[in-house]
Amino acid sequence: LAAMRLITPEISWHETTPIYSCDIQQTLNTDSNGANGWYRLATGGRDNRVQLWKLPAAGDAVVEFLSSLRRHEKPVNVVRFSPDQRLLASGSDDATVLLWARQEVQPELPAPSAADEDDLVCKETWTVWRALRAHLEDVYDLGWMPDSMGLVSGSVDRSIVRWNLAKEQQRTIVREHAHFVQGIACDPLGRLVATQSSDRTVRVYGCSARAVVIAKCVRNTEQQQQQQQQSNNYRLFADDSWKSFFRRLSFSPDGKVLAAPAGLHWNDNYCVHLFGRAKLDKPFASLVTGQSAPVAVRFCQRRFALAYHPQLELGRRRIQQDLVKLPYRWVFAVVLESGVLLCDTQHPFPIGALRNLHYQALNDAAWSADGSQLVLASTDGYCSIVRFGEGELGQPFAEPRRRIWTLRRLHWRLRRRRLQRRSRRQSRLRRRRPPRQLLPSPPLPLLRPQPHLATR
Repeated sequence: LAAMRLITPEISWHETTPIYSCDIQQTLNTDSNGANGWYRLATGGRDNRVQLWKLPAAGDAVVEFLSSLRRHEKPVNVVRFSPDQRLLASGSDDATVLLWARQEVQPELPAPSAADEDDLVCKETWTVWRALRAHLEDVYDLGWMPDSMGLVSGSVDRSIVRWNLAKEQQRTIVREHAHFVQGIACDPLGRLVATQSSDRTVRVYGCSARAVVIAKCVRNTEQQQQQQQQSNNYRLFADDSWKSFFRRLSFSPDGKVLAAPAGLHWNDNYCVHLFGRAKLDKPFASLVTGQSAPVAVRFCQRRFALAYHPQLELGRRRIQQDLVKLPYRWVFAVVLESGVLLCDTQHPFPIGALRNLHYQALNDAAWSADGSQLVLASTDGYCSIVRFGEGELGQPFAEPRRRIWTLRRLHWRLRRRRLQRRSRRQSRLRRRRPPRQLLPSPPLPLLRPQPHLATR
């Protein structure tokens, strides 16, 4: 990847404390003059704060401070923007989930005093719209429903809480896991919720109108069960001796693929298991990451066209190696403890890798809306920005052109269908009708000449 750039701004993100989560708002903002576009970046760390930053969409990656949200009493483990981009949810070790909303009318900024020289001046004002309290211990991960009116959170107390924001007091609590819930993924279609725990299971729940009903529980496949009988230490996922606090699984934006980290391969390597939506009981593929443990998986929201490799062509027949039979491909980032792997749903191998980016382990990642930037959050207190050149990850997927039917064309199409239907009906009737039998005709009578008509 020649055009890829890695930038690590040396700024005080969270006062050199670990950064546990990051997320990018999928709305492109512009300055007052409308010239420069930028994204809003949210980070959460051990300093009990949620920091908001201004991330340029192009040009130099000069990150500017926007606001600091201080209502949590303990470290912030996860931050996520809602699908409608109006709310920001944050989960903390204080067992609460706070929903933040930005004030449209910003107050005038006061001049900084001598006592606040070390504090940055907030350029935006965010207030707590609602505080959600139902967990008993630390909240590790959360996910938004596609309508932005539902929220699912997982905690160390082994519980999963589904919040209905349309009604303030309506919630559903499920306690199915036997250990910490470290990952939450909501289906983009709004029908499923996937959770991953340190009890070596991934549970997929079906979201009904009134409750959360369990649909699938992935433990280990038949092949892994046979190997487990031979050696009693083989499972589909890693156990509770996992080094990281998080196992952040993710759905693809179309909801057809579920990627779960912290997987174990049969040759004692770590991997990411890929599950199909139609068959969630066992993975259809596993992306091996070697001895580097995968912590999180984040999908890019942009679709790319299928890549064609001339070296894979054998004669006139092209070798098919697509993992998922889709007319397009999704690119996703596999966050490892020591780097990042760039993968897609077409190839069974990574298409890019970044190693030894930080001094300590990575915790989370976030994609920009156009797929040109990837932000990584690390335990060493810094965030790295990976920028991709135009067409580096692939060409954007072009929707197939749909034929626009005019009234006249539609009329002739209906008429042609009617005639075809009539001809098929007549042909069936001819086949069913018995053949006609031809009877012999009677002999003609002999004519005798008449005497008065005889010629002279």
